[in-house]
Amino acid sequence: MATKTRVLTAHVPLALAAWVDQEEEERHGMTLQALEDVRASRVIDRHVIRAWADSLGTDEPLFPPAR
Repeated sequence: MATKTRVLTAHVPLALAAWVDQEEEERHGMTLQALEDVRASRVIDRHVIRAWADSLGTDEPLFPPAR
């Protein structure tokens, strides 16, 4: 089910607006990089990631998976 949204306009300090813009740029760049990794098959199997995540907080956590 889709969530209803609406557009809001707000006045924010210029420094905050610049920071938000920079964050959005960085996020976009990371997304493009991630898509390139997928296209180049530089991925880690989800089962390996799940096993690592499940081990966190245990007496013997696994090392983070490497590609």
